[in-house]
Amino acid sequence: NSKKMQLPAHLFSQHKWLLVGLILFRGINSLIVRTHFNPDEYWQSLEVAHFMTFGYGHLTWEWKEAIRSYVHPLVFAIPYFILRVLHLDSPWAVIWVPRMLQGVFAAIGDFYLYLLAAGWIGKTTARWALICQIFSWFTFYCAVRTYSNSLESILTTIALYYWYKESFVQETGDSKNMSLREKDTNKAISIMLAAISFVIRPTTAILWVFIVLKYLISLPLKRVVQFITKLALPIGFSVLGVSTVVDRIFYGCWTFVPLNFLRVNVLKGVGNFYGTHPFHWYFTQGFPTITFTLLPFIILGLWLCYKSESRIKGRMELGWLIIWTVFFYSFLSHKEFRFVLPILPPSFIYAGYFISRYLHNFDELQTQPSHSRSTSHSSAAQNPSSKKAVLVWSLLLLNIPMAAYFSLLHQKAPIDVMSFIRELPSTNSSNNANNFNSNDFTYNVYFMMNCHATPFYAYTHRTDVKMNILDCTPNLEDLNFQHESKRFYNDPNLFLEEHFRD
Repeated sequence: NSKKMQLPAHLFSQHKWLLVGLILFRGINSLIVRTHFNPDEYWQSLEVAHFMTFGYGHLTWEWKEAIRSYVHPLVFAIPYFILRVLHLDSPWAVIWVPRMLQGVFAAIGDFYLYLLAAGWIGKTTARWALICQIFSWFTFYCAVRTYSNSLESILTTIALYYWYKESFVQETGDSKNMSLREKDTNKAISIMLAAISFVIRPTTAILWVFIVLKYLISLPLKRVVQFITKLALPIGFSVLGVSTVVDRIFYGCWTFVPLNFLRVNVLKGVGNFYGTHPFHWYFTQGFPTITFTLLPFIILGLWLCYKSESRIKGRMELGWLIIWTVFFYSFLSHKEFRFVLPILPPSFIYAGYFISRYLHNFDELQTQPSHSRSTSHSSAAQNPSSKKAVLVWSLLLLNIPMAAYFSLLHQKAPIDVMSFIRELPSTNSSNNANNFNSNDFTYNVYFMMNCHATPFYAYTHRTDVKMNILDCTPNLEDLNFQHESKRFYNDPNLFLEEHFRD
């Protein structure tokens, strides 16, 4: 049994400084990103957490329809509560503590990507996969933002590691058979993380349907029954039960968020209210844009693994998962770049596999099931030629100006305007909800622009500033309803006359 458990302990102990380095890197990353990308970063997490903790803020229509779970905002409400109790809730802390916490989460996701790649193919591939993750402009731009998609991506990467962990042990030759108890423990951890991810983002079910169905098909009937009755159902219902209780506390009534999400976003098609894209969008625009110069590495790595499938079974499974997820996400009419963020880490494993073969003329998959997959370099590996190295590093380095531009310059104004409002002279020494609810405001600000175009109270943390936005709440019975934002842009003068006549 000690030999069976040797590999995970060895990986964690050997790479503890890697984790420290990744935390430092993502910490710096979290401080560098100072631009606006999508409203959900603030309005579906920080603004809600601010309301939960400090008693004031703006809740969008999604929270009135109960299609979002409070589990995700709770992640940031906890540090907010600690800051409040310690009287350390300065505007700077309220803005940057959640971002830096997300940076720690992102670093843990990076670390598990390395472990997953090391077990899936080998340590040389794992190094290059991690390098791709670090250099990826979109990962740098999004991973430290407080999106539910960012946390979903991290949880998915960790869950994939534990789901496939038993195959790592078999492939490295530490043991031909992991004990059933160890397998079930790993699967239990994975199921728990997948269930939490589902609570945060119900669409993650698309990804896990493929994984679970493929696994069940490979099992005898008795093991299928045991898996469902002893692992999947108890853990899944436990996580859903806890999330339902959390939502009961903050919504004030019993509600089941995943069902509400399905009813409103899918059956009523409210997601289309925020824009639609053609079926091919993820294939022709979405995924190529976020992978940028790394896309050729990913495609070539998938092709090489596909050709190796006859020799080494199972190494294309993550590849089929990527294709499955992109394909079925394509049926959803409302598409966004960040929606496919969870499949970037597995994609970089294949990019890393191609780079390792291209530069070192060495196929780690050919060494299985020997221990050479766990060594830093095989004796068969060769030093890369300068031309090959220049090509690879040139394509990697092209991500840096992209990351710098989007993180520091693109859509910077929404953040700057909140800094201006936050720094207005204050006449209110106390910053609590009672003052906010008393309607004793020094400033009244009206944002005449697309709704949710800036952060809100979570980025001012002031009770003497009253802020208003153009309402864009969809009419669930009539999606052609003209909300305030549309009416304003259709006829600004008429809208201003109607609303500011007095």
